[in-house]
Amino acid sequence: MRLATIPAAVLVAGGLLAPASAGDGTGFAYTTFDVPGIPPGGYQVALKINDRGQIVGYFQNSTGTHGFLYDRGVVTTLDAPGTLGRGIFAATFAFGINDRGQIAGTFIGVDGNFHEFIESRGTFTTIDAPGSTHTEFRAINDLGEALGCCVNGGPWFVYAYGHFTPVSLPYTGWGINNFEQIVGYFDDNTGEHGFLDDQGVVTIIDAPGALASGSPTTDAYGINDRGQIAGLYFDANFNLDGFVDNRGTFTTLVVPGAFGTQAFGINNRGQIVGQYFDNIIFAPHNFVATPDPGASDLPEPAR
Repeated sequence: MRLATIPAAVLVAGGLLAPASAGDGTGFAYTTFDVPGIPPGGYQVALKINDRGQIVGYFQNSTGTHGFLYDRGVVTTLDAPGTLGRGIFAATFAFGINDRGQIAGTFIGVDGNFHEFIESRGTFTTIDAPGSTHTEFRAINDLGEALGCCVNGGPWFVYAYGHFTPVSLPYTGWGINNFEQIVGYFDDNTGEHGFLDDQGVVTIIDAPGALASGSPTTDAYGINDRGQIAGLYFDANFNLDGFVDNRGTFTTLVVPGAFGTQAFGINNRGQIVGQYFDNIIFAPHNFVATPDPGASDLPEPAR
């Protein structure tokens, strides 16, 4: 079910950030927002954005964990049927959205298990991978293909219209585009690395400077149809920064005045969404990074 829609709070934290900046010198302007009604310092995270500018994620308050849809300044709370009224045990996570407005995610049912869902115009459809009691969807593309996993073990898969197709990934996947390119991250003895899986061909992603940090980390979370990849990394000074990778060319994303920035989703317009932490109480907030007008267009993928 979808609950009440309420205007989002545009963050102006003691003058820390204006609603939008003029750009940070890397070709992006930043807009920030908070989900209304969460306690001070409460958790919230924007994860994916579609080409219409609709954003999904989740937040926590005294009644549990709830998904949300942010659409032109208005936040709609998303709660899978049967999850409300369970206090802190209520949990709905919205992980992905496509251009049709279909939202993919997971919720914890009354049985205590994780179940996948696709929500479309207020209707939730529960989907469980065969043979697993703990499953979740991480992303969904415009073809209605949802990237999913079995939390309690088992293969990764792409689900579409009743069919589950197993996919072999290095570890955990977080994004899928319309060409079925998948991004995520994995661990080895040198640290944590992002990856791009393109029809079974895996490319390792390490942001410049990440391997020189005290805790080598590059995580890839979102990919658009141009092949641009959004994610996060720790730089050589152990700062947490977002990035966009355009075929091997990295641009660092830092919300002005933030303590740390994480990029999670990117649409075909090059808009990026994610989470940052303020430098007052280190509370999480949400951002949208929009390419500055006049920035050079990126080439379309060769297909």
